[in-house]
Amino acid sequence: MTAQTMQIGNRPCRIYGEPHAEYLLLQMTGEHELQSMESEITAIAQSSHHFLFAAVPVESWNDALSPWEAPAVWGSKGLAAMLWTPCAF
Repeated sequence: MTAQTMQIGNRPCRIYGEPHAEYLLLQMTGEHELQSMESEITAIAQSSHHFLFAAVPVESWNDALSPWEAPAVWGSKGLAAMLWTPCAF
C-alpha cells in the first residue's frame, strides 16, 4: 500500500488506505517514526477491516500535544501547554 501526501492545514500528512473506510486511524508522528511507517501499515492491512490511516507530523510532541503545563518528572523539560490551532478541511 503506497502513501498519498495531502496538505491538511499547514501539515504535509501521509494518507494510506481506502476512501470508503470503516475505521479512521490518526497517528501524530515524529520524523523518526516515518522510517518504520510502511511496516506498521503492512501489519494493520493484514486485518480484514477497511481503514484510512493518516500520519500527521508534529515537530515537538511536548509542545504540540500536551494539554496542560506540568513540571518535568524526569529529564529537564516539562510539558508545555498545547496551543490549539483549528484545522480547516
